[in-house]
Amino acid sequence: MTIFSRTPFSRTPRDVRFLNILLHILVFPSVLALLFLLLTGCNHSLESLDVTVQGDQGELPLKLRDLGRRPTGEEALVGPLEEGDRPFRYRIEAAGDEPLFVADPDPRLTVTVSGDITGGEILLFAGDEGLRYSFSGVLTDKRSLGDDGSPRRYRLSFPLASLRSGPWEVEFRAPRGSRGYRVEELLFGSKAPKITLGEVLEADMLLPLVADDEALVLPVTTRLVRDHTHSLEIRYRAEEKLFLDRRDRPRLNLLLEGSDGESRTVQVQLRPGERQIVLWPQRWLPRAESLTIPLLDGVVLKEIRHHSLPENPREPILIDLEELQRWPRELWRRDDFELFSWSAYPRILWMDHRSYQTQARMFRRLAFFVEKRGYQGRLLSNQELEDLHGWNAHNYRPEGLADFFNAAEASGFELNSEELVLRDIAHEQGLLIRQSSGDAPAGERWLPGTGGVLSISQESVSPLRRLLTVHEAMHGVFYEEPEFRRAAYDYWDHRLSRRERDFWQTFFSWMSYDPDDRYLMVNEFQAYLLQQGERSANWYFGTRIAERIRRALPNRAAAIDAIIRDYPRTFIDAAAAINEALFSASGMVGGDPFCLLPGEE
Repeated sequence: MTIFSRTPFSRTPRDVRFLNILLHILVFPSVLALLFLLLTGCNHSLESLDVTVQGDQGELPLKLRDLGRRPTGEEALVGPLEEGDRPFRYRIEAAGDEPLFVADPDPRLTVTVSGDITGGEILLFAGDEGLRYSFSGVLTDKRSLGDDGSPRRYRLSFPLASLRSGPWEVEFRAPRGSRGYRVEELLFGSKAPKITLGEVLEADMLLPLVADDEALVLPVTTRLVRDHTHSLEIRYRAEEKLFLDRRDRPRLNLLLEGSDGESRTVQVQLRPGERQIVLWPQRWLPRAESLTIPLLDGVVLKEIRHHSLPENPREPILIDLEELQRWPRELWRRDDFELFSWSAYPRILWMDHRSYQTQARMFRRLAFFVEKRGYQGRLLSNQELEDLHGWNAHNYRPEGLADFFNAAEASGFELNSEELVLRDIAHEQGLLIRQSSGDAPAGERWLPGTGGVLSISQESVSPLRRLLTVHEAMHGVFYEEPEFRRAAYDYWDHRLSRRERDFWQTFFSWMSYDPDDRYLMVNEFQAYLLQQGERSANWYFGTRIAERIRRALPNRAAAIDAIIRDYPRTFIDAAAAINEALFSASGMVGGDPFCLLPGEE
């Protein structure tokens, strides 16, 4: 982008010659009449180009002029200029009293063109200022043309910077040797910049890219992804044919490269359907300068967007679980916890707390109210909670949150400040919906919304922290994937025998869950099964957990032994079935909900 002072639009030498000829032929009336007929075919309007200006109240009425005065249908065809040719320049003015002004904080000019844009330029003028953007070095398209040989189409987004107020003049240029291109549409407004591969290649002119048949390369990510506080959201669609075997998950390897020759591979574990990943490049490779995204059969790259770290600490940071594991404390926006949302399921919030103590102040009372055997539905005082242990990690759906905050409001129970922060965040992020006093009485004004909230703590040592992350993530999938949820219920209700269910209810009762809460049993059943890999399930439950139950509940030891003897495949079959349901719905498998992983070096 180049900013410069505007130079007045002047006639070319060809215009001068035309005027001289016109003065001479005025002597000849018959020739003048012929000239009049010819001039009536000249076009000063702009009929073959769509122009839109988005104001505060919608689209603004416009008056458009082709300053190149080309015939109708040719105004928007841009090619190399010969000496004396008028430039391809258009003027956009207000047709009404409302001034032309783009109020969006990031005003943009989005241009749709088709053809050969190699070496092309766009110049924008407003008042005494001008902007020049060059297509060269910003967008390089090496993709093969389609079978029909039709020209490539592009939608390019340019920052308006200080030129947010019209009227504007826009000029397009094509270099010598260019096959030329057609300008189809101009949009002055707030269209968010993005990169999209498809029938139309969309690009942000601040983020250069190279596209060929095998990969998309962002050569200079540092122009937008300057440091640890910037990310790239990559949306894709993966076809079902890739997801035939849960033991062979489809993967995509991203390549990050730095100017010093360093490189880092980031492995994307793909998921079926339309999905997204969020990559914080500088967290994987400091001073990363380029990102290569391979194009695989069965995977369509939909779009790429740029994000900055939100300034508001109540706005979640979109992140993958692998990056959550090592997100630096120095980037936290508050002291006690940081708020994230899961890039795999953005409606699922994650809270990472500084310590178990700070986490307990927010969630312990809620845990006893929602889940703890013998305490469900009760609001315990701070004194009652003092000697009680909650959990080292937490998960709550909107229904549990609504019940808790309604009960507190109805009884006038005084919640602590951390619980009020949780309520406000849940409300702002759509987990809770607030009804007015006219629509519902006190104690019924909080309605469940969508999503869920999960929590872990920095105090957990690394292996435990990762295990807890996986366990809580499975609750998040349970909230967000209805097919998976139905499969878990079906297995619990119809595939497990009464005695097999008795093992799980004994286990969960020992863990202080309410064994009579069917929803809680099914949710914990799938989460415990999936918190480790499928192959580990039989040992984990048949040996480790069974031994713990025997020691804690000696009177149940014989029953536990009999269940394991009579159903030797119970944990193997359950793990296989629930893993298959998880893979079918989400593309994930037990023990591994991570969408990004370090690649092989």
